Amino acid sequence: MIKNRKAFTIVELVIVIAVIGILAGVLIPTFSNIIKNAHVSNDQQTAANVTKDLLIATDGQTITSEAQLMAALAKVENVDERLTPQSAQHGYHFWFDMKEQKIVV
Repeated sequence: MIKNRKAFTIVELVIVIAVIGILAGVLIPTFSNIIKNAHVSNDQQTAANVTKDLLIATDGQTITSEAQLMAALAKVENVDERLTPQSAQHGYHFWFDMKEQKIVV
């Protein structure tokens, strides 16, 4: 007498686990790049916003020295928090481009 069992075989389970493993192997690097790009994009937007704040703090005057830059940054609200890049673990940092008169990543 054969009983009618409704269950998955070991072969079916191994195949499903293998497919899930393959999908995870393909998708994890993709998500890592998406997160990295989001951090870089956020840092670029932060740099643009701090540049606008610097322009306001200097009343549109050209910054020609580090002393002027530091004095202008002192007038910008929460500048220390804002100039800590989220993408630093990927090698990105903020710096001030004297020629372009803007903060860049």
